[in-house]
Amino acid sequence: MFRVDLHVHTGYSFDSTTSLSNIVKRVVDKNLDCIAITDHGTIEGALSLREMAPFQVIVGQEIKTTQGDLIGLFLSKQVPSGLQPIEAVECVRRQNGIVMLPHPFDRIRGSALTSQGFFDVLLMDDLDDATLVRNRIRVTDILQKRETPNHIADLQLGGFDLIEGFNARNVFRSSDRMAKVFADSSKIPIVAVSDAHTVSELGNTYTQIPKLSNDPKEFLEAIRQGFLVEKRSNPLVHCATTYNRLVKQFLRR
Repeated sequence: MFRVDLHVHTGYSFDSTTSLSNIVKRVVDKNLDCIAITDHGTIEGALSLREMAPFQVIVGQEIKTTQGDLIGLFLSKQVPSGLQPIEAVECVRRQNGIVMLPHPFDRIRGSALTSQGFFDVLLMDDLDDATLVRNRIRVTDILQKRETPNHIADLQLGGFDLIEGFNARNVFRSSDRMAKVFADSSKIPIVAVSDAHTVSELGNTYTQIPKLSNDPKEFLEAIRQGFLVEKRSNPLVHCATTYNRLVKQFLRR
């Protein structure tokens, strides 16, 4: 089995100062086999790390849309910030990439995809009007907590290829529980990710899969056969992120 972490940040993100060399050392020390670098708004760190790492590096990006963040994996080009969620998904699709929903149902992080963005991406496949209306009512009820995620098993859903079933930086366990139930009901595979912004977070949370591949479809199929290794990060890691962001803002003045 291979250990993969599909949500990792480097110093190329506005809220991280982790060097590429420290990431390489930590990944090797922790016996990870593959990581995805998903910096905010850029793929430069991912491209640079891929050239120097002795393990598989997936080029990804945490994409800031008008309705919150999405993650694209297996990218060859940077996705512009400020797009509508559907437009961002289409940019990833044109690169034959994978679309992942980061930290869903997180009640704290303002970067989580909004209810409207969530709805738009879930129902972006071509559906007849009656199905769209029915799905919209059901998903809206779920997002407003009038229904639980297991009520969506009969919905026709598209848009997302992966959902973070466990994000080590989620403060509330209920956020991960809801994501898992939702993903199971909608038949979308899940992963456990560190969302590491500091090097010490790497290697504690990951997904074990039976094979590695540079082909997105084969990789996604391996994820379906994987299982999650979960360890929640100390909530104080968010303090480090805030500190890094403020320092970088100050230095840019």
